[in-house]
Amino acid sequence: MDTTTENITLINYSNKEINQFKNGKVIIANNSGDIKKFIRDAQTSNNNHKLYFGKINSQTASKIKILFNIDVENYNVSLKLDNVKHILKKHGNQKEYLRGQVPILESDFELIPYIISNFDTIKRGLKTAQDKPVIICMKQIRINYYLVSYVSNKHHNLEIQTMWKIKKNSATMNNISKNPIPTSENE
Repeated sequence: MDTTTENITLINYSNKEINQFKNGKVIIANNSGDIKKFIRDAQTSNNNHKLYFGKINSQTASKIKILFNIDVENYNVSLKLDNVKHILKKHGNQKEYLRGQVPILESDFELIPYIISNFDTIKRGLKTAQDKPVIICMKQIRINYYLVSYVSNKHHNLEIQTMWKIKKNSATMNNISKNPIPTSENE
């Protein structure tokens, strides 16, 4: 889906910031091709690389601050290689239909910056085992996308933990917040 017409996006990194990330573990997503390559590589690699999509803009951060009293302005939106494997293994197969969901495709990862910056609904989830706040974003794009992330104040990241998609009207955020969030810790 072409989301370039939307006016709310993540903040791109400056050249100085990009140079600071050149440690080999952080990969900057400058375009959808970078995201596709990271997702493809994640399926066969065992390294501990992390993809950075961009930084949370002030408008999105303000909404999160007002709702949850969590300041994530200029935090990186990041995705660990292991979480890509988790998402594809747990939510990227035909078994999703049995759960009333739709399998995640490699192309769905390209929507992450759009979902974070343009969510329709946002909820506070349970904290991680490490006591980090969890945020659940939902965005309807012909189908309902759910994106679970946690806040890492130490690294200034909003780290994508998992994502799934459900046909419209088959689930609501209220149902999601009443049930345990599927994470790598409880799946």
